Amino acid sequence: MLNNTKSNKRTVIFDMDGVLADTEPYHCKAWLRALKEAGINIDEKYYFNKVCGNASLISAKMLCEEFGICNIHPEQIVDRKSFHAHDIIAKKGIKPFPGVIELIQNLIKSGYQLGLASSTAFLVINSLLQSLGIKHHFSVIHGPEVVENGKPHPDQYLLTAKILNKDPWDLIVIEDSKSGVISAKRAGAKCIAYLNGHNKKQDLGLADHITDSFFKINEKLLDKI
Repeated sequence: MLNNTKSNKRTVIFDMDGVLADTEPYHCKAWLRALKEAGINIDEKYYFNKVCGNASLISAKMLCEEFGICNIHPEQIVDRKSFHAHDIIAKKGIKPFPGVIELIQNLIKSGYQLGLASSTAFLVINSLLQSLGIKHHFSVIHGPEVVENGKPHPDQYLLTAKILNKDPWDLIVIEDSKSGVISAKRAGAKCIAYLNGHNKKQDLGLADHITDSFFKINEKLLDKI
């Protein structure tokens, strides 16, 4: 049950893939494997231009329509993609982006409330956060399963605000993809776009601030945007 009194704590919401760790190449491999099983062949360029950052089910439906696949449900492709992603991450391990763990720890010390809203299945989210040892820092964690419409729709960030008893415009979201930035801005949140080396060609212009390093994100910046 939600408290009727809104919290005065400042709130930062993280996307996961491409923000906490460089998992996008793993997800790319997982997508390519799952799609090949379904009879769809795409390359890495196609993935990063059209799939990366979108909710998995939205991407699967789009791909089935574009490639004329009718003999398999998009949900089945998403399930296989999640299986492959979990398997790849478990085998290869995860390293966080430089500075992101320090940023999370500093935000907690400074009284910020943290959340995570990802387009990745919760099974994979849980595995990655436990691997990084940071799950306990987040007040709310969810994937696309909890909303009807995933990114670029605003549903996930609106739900996050509701769970945390915050107004959406009080959230500061850290994203790395065009669809994620659009999702945050449609919800009314402030947004920082992180350049991770894979997204330089994506249009992140709607973000309130763009950075190439977590070491450049501090309280002064968060108070300004």
